[in-house]
Amino acid sequence: MTLRQKVWKYSPDLVILAFFPGNDLINNSKKLEFYKRRPFFVYKNGELVPDMSWLKMSPEEHDYLKFSSVDYLPTWFVNNSRILRLVRKVDLDHKKRLLDATEKERFPKNFQEPIEPVWKEAWQVTEGLITLINQEVKVKKADFMVLIVSTGYQVHPDPIARQSYMKQFGIKDLYYPNHRIKSLGDRLNITTLDTVPRLREYAEKNKTCVQGFPNALPCEGHWNSQGHEQVGQLIAENLCDKFKAEP
Repeated sequence: MTLRQKVWKYSPDLVILAFFPGNDLINNSKKLEFYKRRPFFVYKNGELVPDMSWLKMSPEEHDYLKFSSVDYLPTWFVNNSRILRLVRKVDLDHKKRLLDATEKERFPKNFQEPIEPVWKEAWQVTEGLITLINQEVKVKKADFMVLIVSTGYQVHPDPIARQSYMKQFGIKDLYYPNHRIKSLGDRLNITTLDTVPRLREYAEKNKTCVQGFPNALPCEGHWNSQGHEQVGQLIAENLCDKFKAEP
């Protein structure tokens, strides 16, 4: 939708889509995603179409994690009752813990071949969206690239930590989503650039995290300055080689 509504006015020569195995599958699934206040794409009669039903959602559905049953009561009543404010806090804290536990359970499934119908559908929608974007980009005579963004454990500097994580959650191949996106790219003649090999090699060689920050969990979260530098260099090298090779 961003591509259709915002991008083409810039007449780009190249469109880069960042794919993050950590949550993009979940974000693309109306059934898996907790935050429903967004458009989703769904298959209808074999065609991907936007589902805009979120526009009709109630305020409490919009802000599920911020809305308690206590909020149905008059605001002045709640604000003047310590018991009601306590009940509200307990309710919202419970929702947050439930979400955290669910996300912890779901996260490893991003790296496993889908078995459950809901995960198969999430992959179908994700691959369908990439296919659709590729078609629309080519109609505009532009180039298209899928950049595969790393997750923390994929590029953890300690191989033993990666193996322990895989063993803990029964993951056979920590790079399954990367291989699957690369395979899709090969079938559709889409350039795919995987950041994982370079970042993993750099992290192991220098015994440093390329993701995470001192005030957060080590080696998890967004790329830090070292991660960004390595990815920036990787993209630049790839694009320079690509356009140098073109007539």
